[in-house]
Amino acid sequence: MVFPTVLEPFPECVALGRASEVMLYGDRERRKRLRAQLHWGIRLITPSSAVPVETHTENVSSDGFYCVSTAPLAAGQVFDCIVTVPWHGDADDGPLCLRCRARVIRVNPQGPHGPFGICCQIEQYSVSVLRSGQLV
Repeated sequence: MVFPTVLEPFPECVALGRASEVMLYGDRERRKRLRAQLHWGIRLITPSSAVPVETHTENVSSDGFYCVSTAPLAAGQVFDCIVTVPWHGDADDGPLCLRCRARVIRVNPQGPHGPFGICCQIEQYSVSVLRSGQLV
């Protein structure tokens, strides 16, 4: 694989967490990857919900995301989701959509009846473009 000699600058709208934000859990690091504070739309599709749950990511890493949801999910639960990534390309194309299969790693209840902070690991994904209201 050949990489370009001139790299595009990292977008200013993306703020990566500093290494000092990596938390220690016992003797090991709890976070394996740096996280970008990105608020991207996400649609959670679970077997227990008749309609997808609409929310947004709080942060994103190279292998997962954290979001807050009104729907309680259980640690270990596998579900499908669609993450909407902002698009600044051709006017004919809409945002990029990541179709993901994710696994709930941790749930942080933020009150007795929700909402719930959900830490997820992405197990599989595919990339689509929203064009004229249709994923292609």
